[in-house]
Parts: sequence; structure tokens; C-alpha cells
Amino acid sequence: MITVLRNYFKRGSQIILWIIILTFVVGLLPLALRQVTGSEWAIRVNGQDVGYQEYLLEYERWKERMAMARAQFGEYADILLAQMGIESPQSEAVQSLARQELLNQFADSIDLQVSPEFVTQKMSDPTYVLQALGDLVPRQLVDPMTGIDQTMLKRYLKRFNLSVDMFERIVEKTLTDRFVTDLLKSSFYLPRFDEKQNYIAQHAKKKFSVLVLPIKKVLEEEKKREVASEALKRFYDAHSQRYTVPEKRTGMMWEFDPLSYNISISSKQIEEYYENNKVKMFIDSPAKVTVRRILFAVSNDAELPSAQAKADRIKGEVARDSSKFTDIAKRVSEDRETVESGGLMEPFTRGTHEVAFDRTAFLLKEDGEVSEVIRTKDGYEILQRVNKMPQTFKSLSSVKTDIKETLLEKEFRIRFSKDMRKVIDREESLAAFIKKRGGAPSELERVALDDTSAVQHIFKLQPGRQTFFVDSNKGIALRLDSIQERFIPTLDAVKSTVTEDLQEERAQEKLDERLKEAKKEMENASLDALKKQFDAEGFESGWVDPQDAKDTEKLKQKELPVDQMLQMEKMGALITSRGLDRGFVVRLDTIEPLDEQEYQAKLGTDEQSFGDRRMGQYLQGFVDSLYRNANIETNESIITLEE
Repeated sequence: MITVLRNYFKRGSQIILWIIILTFVVGLLPLALRQVTGSEWAIRVNGQDVGYQEYLLEYERWKERMAMARAQFGEYADILLAQMGIESPQSEAVQSLARQELLNQFADSIDLQVSPEFVTQKMSDPTYVLQALGDLVPRQLVDPMTGIDQTMLKRYLKRFNLSVDMFERIVEKTLTDRFVTDLLKSSFYLPRFDEKQNYIAQHAKKKFSVLVLPIKKVLEEEKKREVASEALKRFYDAHSQRYTVPEKRTGMMWEFDPLSYNISISSKQIEEYYENNKVKMFIDSPAKVTVRRILFAVSNDAELPSAQAKADRIKGEVARDSSKFTDIAKRVSEDRETVESGGLMEPFTRGTHEVAFDRTAFLLKEDGEVSEVIRTKDGYEILQRVNKMPQTFKSLSSVKTDIKETLLEKEFRIRFSKDMRKVIDREESLAAFIKKRGGAPSELERVALDDTSAVQHIFKLQPGRQTFFVDSNKGIALRLDSIQERFIPTLDAVKSTVTEDLQEERAQEKLDERLKEAKKEMENASLDALKKQFDAEGFESGWVDPQDAKDTEKLKQKELPVDQMLQMEKMGALITSRGLDRGFVVRLDTIEPLDEQEYQAKLGTDEQSFGDRRMGQYLQGFVDSLYRNANIETNESIITLEE
């Protein structure tokens, strides 16, 4: 295959080649490094080594992916990653490279042979190349006219220390991996009964019996039992970190009012502020313009020339006598909404229509003035100004109080900040300043970090230091006196809390045991009998329609595992689930009989998506089977370094 690829590249198929280069070098570079790694290995799969450098690159890729997820989803990122089964960049890199190596070894084991004709055919298909080689293709680098300079190719490969031979091996290896996947897909078969069961799960109504075991009763029982001191000590030792007392800080805060500065704002200052800011801040009604339009509609590019010719001809006609604009609009305009009124539109403000339309309408200087022909999303248009209403402003008297408060706050901020900068590092001056300006004191006693401004500022200080800030119209001065470092309290100090937590854990375990027992009993017993036996609650759901959001939402509000319930296929099937403060045992009692005609009518709509899901499960299962049966070792000394 190497010869085929080499000949293919020399033929000048540069666009596809560039796609391959970027995908391989950026996304599949670890494969090439297998050829150049030394004796230091990171992963060993069935005796085949995967080098440290390859592991390091894959580790960095996963590290970057997780960092991007955290940047995008913030505090929810770790929850989402956990739901996707992503633990750490180390574990993901190991699993990814191990599975990749297993697929390569499988290709070798079946002696996969790929004909040169097939390679040439597939490499000539840009769509296939994009699908086979991933989606990491910066299209802006592809010039569809000239492709890419060969000198640029060599320079690009050199950046990654890749020779042309190594690059060709990457191409061969990646295509082989793709062919293995295609081979697996061709062997996939979706049984009709599986498809029918999926349809039933998605569409058939179902009835359930639900046994509810509240943890409250189990916890009450647990609290009646004595907790041995040895058990309490073991629990505390195992979970001591959860009782950590966070860092706390003690200091003083003084609040200053603008009134203490006797700031006066003159009428002239208010008037100047009003005049300087009325366009930005005090518009009562924005400018509006009323126009008439003559539209020559265009539905596709083929109609553009004839529409423009019509517009140019009519423009000449209205230019000779603009008073006839209304009559001409009634005769030729293709705007259904305004044609009967001679093109007259409702008054509008800037930003109401698209940019070209708005700009043209507002640039017309006089009533009756006619625009040039303009191109809009609707076609070609001619506008005539009917009238223009200027913008109006709120009166000075209506905003005078607001302006005064704004200027007062601004002047206070300037004066307070200036004074505080002078005294912030001198305790005597600070004390004098507090006395002079009447700062209202309040003590911050062992406060933990939170999102309030005062606490945020005091957590940035060292003991004995001061700071200040202005919050709305109040000045705040702060002094940090002491820091209580975070610590883990003794068992005696938190004994009651630890006891409650241990009892809670035992109650949870007991509830799990009861759920298992109730599930077994529910195979044959009625719901009423089980409610008495387990001193539990319960209900029958009635018909639940998977397509009815109201039905499913009612069950979700009860914390029931609705998705699992709807996937149950056999009457009498049982599942257990846990809510925040209760456990559930759910039994499928009845399934609505299948309507064969309706099933056949809807078959095509669900078949493709379900088949795709099953295909994905089949491929993943195959790779997982290789993984389970493989002998995989990791070089812990190297892996640990990255942790």
C-alpha cells in the first residue's frame, strides 16, 4: 500500500492530501511515533510496546479535552465527564492507546489485504477521506484552486519531526484501521425482533406497580440502635476530611455614607450631564421614518437580472415625477402587504429592518425624496420618504433626581478613594479618618469565604493590613486582624455529627438490602401484600404513554427511573432504583398489544436511528471483547510521573 500512496501523492491530489496531513499530524500523530520510540515503554499490549512519547501525546490530548470541557461547562464539567465515564487524562490515554493497538493487532491476525485499486478509489473521494480520517480538518487552510505547495508540506512535516516515509506509514495504518471498522460494520445484522422490541419500548403504553420504601423509617430504626465507640472511631478515621472546618477570618469593617462628605451638586453640573448624555441615556422616543416601497421580488438567483432591469426602468420613471410613486407602487410593486396602499409602510425605528433597508430609509433627507435601487433579502427595492419624526428626550425635570444621585455617587467615590489611599497603611490616620467621617463599625467574626464583597476583599489581606472599596453608594474600609487556618476537628468535637452520618450510612445500606429482598418477593406477591410486609408505600401507575410528556413527567417528579421503566420489555420484569430519600421496586404489569398496522406505518421513521445505535453498541462491544481478553501492562513509573 505504501507504493500506492506514494504514487497517489505525486499525482497532485493536493486538497485531499492536505486534509490527510492535518488530520494525521494533529489527531493521529501517536501512531507514527511507534516507529521511533526507544526501549522506554508506557503500555504493553499482548507483548507489543506502546512508547512513552506516544502515551505522553495522547495524555496531553485528553488533558486538553478535559480542560476545554471545564472551560465550557464550569462547575458542571466534572459531573458531565463522570456521566460519560471519563475519569482522568491518564486512564483515558491508557485505554485509548490500548484499544487502538488491539484493533491494529486484529487487522494483522486476519491478514487484512487492501487492493491498490480500492485505495486509489477511496483516496479520490473527499467525503470518504473526511469520514475516515476524523473531523479535525481546518478547512480555511484548503485552497480549492491551487491546493498546497509541496515545499509547505515538507516544512509542516518537519515541525513535527516527521519524515515522508513516516507520514506514509501513518496513512497506511489509519486506512487499515478504517477498513477494519468497515469490515465489522458489514458483518452487523439487526434482527427484526430486536427492532420490534425497540418499537414497543418507544411507543407501547405500559402499566407498572411501584413499591416505595422511604429511608425515613429505616433511619428511625437505626437511630434506636446504640453506636459502639469503636465503630464510630473507624467511621471518623475513614471520613475525617468531610468534617474539615474551613479557614475563617476575623476583622473590622467600617461603612461610610456620602452625606459625611457634605457633597453638593449644582444645577449647572446636572444640566451639563444631561446635555452630554441625553442621546445615550435619556431618549424618550427614538427617531422614526415612514416610507413607501416598490419591491421586485426575487426567489432565486436566476431571477436577479430581470428583477434588476425592472427596478432600473421604474426608478427612471419615478425620478421624472416622484409624485406618481404611489400610483406606480400600486401598479408594479410585488409586496403583497403594501401594494394596495401604494407601498406605504408603518413608521419604524433604526434596527427594525435589515441594514441596507434601514440605512437607505434614514439617509433620505426630505419628504418625497426617492432612493436609488437597493438590493435586499426580498429582491430589488425603491424607497420614497413620506415623513420623518425626530427622536424626543425625557425632560430634565423628570430625570434631575437620578442625575443628582449619579453625580453624588461619582464624586463620593473619587473623594473617598483619594482619602483612603492616603491613610490605608497608617493606623492612626485611619482611626482619625473613621472618627472624622463617622464610619459605622461592624465586626467580622470568624467569617468563612463566601461571595459577598466584604468577605472577598478581607480574604485577600494579610493580618494587620487594611483595604477599601466602594459598594454602590457606600464606602467600605476593612482591616484583617487574625486568620484561623482550616483544620480537622477531633472526634469529640463533632461526635454528634459523626454519629448522625454513620447512622445515615447504615440506613442507606439497610435500605439497599430491603430493596433486594422486596424485589425478590415482588416476583410473586401482590403490591398490597408487599406494602404490609415491608411497612412501605406503593401505587399503580395506570397506563403510561412513552410519547406523552405529561405521563412521563408525573413519574419523574416522583424520582422514578422513567427511562429504565419504558425500556422494560417483558411483563413481570423488575427493577430497583434509588431517589434522594427513598427506594423503589418497579414491576411491569401490562404492555399494550402491538398494533401491527401502526407498527408497519412507523417502521421507517425509527428503524435508521435504532439501527445506528445498535451498530455503535456492536462495534464498542467488539472492541471491549478484545480489551477483556488482552494481556495489558502499564509502566507505572511513567504513568505516575504524569499524575
